[in-house]
Amino acid sequence: MAYALDTTYNEQNILRSIEEAVGEENITPSSKVGDYAIDGKIPKFVVSPKDVESISKLLKYANETGLSVIPRGGGTKMDLGGIPRTLDVILSLQNLNHVIEYQPEDLVVTAQAGANLADLQRTLAKNSQRLPLDPPYTDVTTLGGIVSSNASGPMRYRYGSSRDLLLGVRVATPSGAVIKSGGKVVKNVAGYDLRRLHIGALGTLGVITELTFRLYPIPESEKTFIACFHDVKNAADLASRVLNSELLPYAIEALNHEAARIVADEAGVQLGEDKYALVLGFGDVEESTRKQLTTLEELARSSGASKSIAIDEGYHESTWTTIRNLPRYIAARLPKLIAFKVSVPISKALEACEALEHLANEEGHANVTSSHVGNGIIHFYLSAETSDAGVLSTFISKARQLTSQMDGTLIVEKCPPNVKPSVDVWGPPQTGAQIMQAIKSQFDPRGILSPGRFTGGI
Repeated sequence: MAYALDTTYNEQNILRSIEEAVGEENITPSSKVGDYAIDGKIPKFVVSPKDVESISKLLKYANETGLSVIPRGGGTKMDLGGIPRTLDVILSLQNLNHVIEYQPEDLVVTAQAGANLADLQRTLAKNSQRLPLDPPYTDVTTLGGIVSSNASGPMRYRYGSSRDLLLGVRVATPSGAVIKSGGKVVKNVAGYDLRRLHIGALGTLGVITELTFRLYPIPESEKTFIACFHDVKNAADLASRVLNSELLPYAIEALNHEAARIVADEAGVQLGEDKYALVLGFGDVEESTRKQLTTLEELARSSGASKSIAIDEGYHESTWTTIRNLPRYIAARLPKLIAFKVSVPISKALEACEALEHLANEEGHANVTSSHVGNGIIHFYLSAETSDAGVLSTFISKARQLTSQMDGTLIVEKCPPNVKPSVDVWGPPQTGAQIMQAIKSQFDPRGILSPGRFTGGI
């Protein structure tokens, strides 16, 4: 539980203390703080420190006075989580945006938390390397934001998520201390692996200031294969065949009709009017990718695909860029967007996609569905034609019950703020809720970091 702000500190005193910590030039004018509102709550201060020492000073002061602090990267995940109980300071990491150390020969890079993913990828590409994290909004999102929200994309199938790629972190804590966990090699941790506690924690345990990742070479040849289906069962059949074969795609994405139409429009790919499309990405030497596409074409034909397309380098990147950034294109098409992240057993991924789509259609909501089908993760987007919190919370409850029946979970990643008080965006309390609360009490005993945003109201 967050402590109340010490009333002996008036706003002018607080401002002077924050200026001493981060520098007057790094404080956003009061006329602009409304741009950083979270769920309708406007912060009192927005700061963008230029170094870790300033962050440390700010957090120590905030901890002493009870100021609540919410870290911010590129701002793409600020809708995620519960409504903050209090919002005094937005701590932007935008000025901590440098690559600290890059060792191409070791396939390791260390960068500050505010570094932009797309900028980093361009640097790595000069050595034919990449960090295989591909969440939405790569042109805006930051490394710290990706890890703090545990964001991922289609390449998660082959390379995993932050848990698999993050070697080390440096974190500023409410006490003012800066701690390090992990390092530049894979096996260098003795005792508890603290770096993983910060993955997906939304900055509730500390402010990530620096990250070290393992890298991978960019394949010699990359190709995309798209199979279109009239019936989702046929798409599921092909997905199952691929998952149980010796084929080595790095991404397997299932798109419903609406999602496939967006990809066709934005990427310039010619798709039909089928119900579902299965998109697979391959990367290897030229001969290997060519042989795998030949095998896949035979599998698609035997699974009942109505159409299949093999895409070379020309449209390969535009196709996957569109798939990664589907939330951006969907938001432009569907008003009052609600976004869900669903996790189900891999074998039930497409069945769950169809069931969610059917539920939305029954309720009269336009919807778009995409799934990292090889990981059992579904991104489901709904256009809420009504602002009635009761109606929307009822739909969320139905969708959650549906996924629960499939041994899955559902998180509401984005919804109108008026809906959040009537529905737990994280779902029912998890088994380890008490352990999570105990960890929070150890790292942030006064509860100043992102109060109320994380699961269980942490």
